[in-house]
Amino acid sequence: MIRNYFKIAWRNLMKYKFISFINLFGLTVGLTCCLLIATYIINELSYDRYNIKGENIYRVTRSFNNSEEVVSLSLSTISPPFGYYFPTDFPEN
Repeated sequence: MIRNYFKIAWRNLMKYKFISFINLFGLTVGLTCCLLIATYIINELSYDRYNIKGENIYRVTRSFNNSEEVVSLSLSTISPPFGYYFPTDFPEN
């Protein structure tokens, strides 16, 4: 029975070549996009998994407020002298 299905599919592919090309091209593009997105997501979710204590890695940021106390600028970097204040001002470690 399945052999008959393949035979009919092959005949339709040969009979309607342009439409079959469009369908197969669309399927190829869709699967490629899906695999690229999945690869990107897997890469992002695996960040810092190599570290044994990866759940204890934190990001220190600094924010600047304007005169209305609304955050006007957020930076992901801080200056090196802040390293001295972490153990003394944040005793949670």
